[in-house]
Amino acid sequence: MSAINLTYTLKKDDTYGDIKKVLNQALDGPLKDILAYAEDQVVSCEFKSDTYSSSFDVWTSIALNDNVVKLIYLYENKFDYRNYIIDFMVHMAYKD
Repeated sequence: MSAINLTYTLKKDDTYGDIKKVLNQALDGPLKDILAYAEDQVVSCEFKSDTYSSSFDVWTSIALNDNVVKLIYLYENKFDYRNYIIDFMVHMAYKD
């Protein structure tokens, strides 16, 4: 199990709730079948057969202040990484 820690400095005051809302909307659109949204507390064995490249972890992601948000994405080292490579190859194949 691995984690990706993305820390963003926002240009405007958005709440952590706003960020989660935008991510949820993207999961119904361009990130569908690529990124999962883990609202429940999860353990590593739950990702063994996951077909997503990674999962946004609501429980460990936080707003550090009004302008800095730390988002955590989890992935299973072998299976999810393989899915990420496939997603990336498909993306590059259709890129102009």
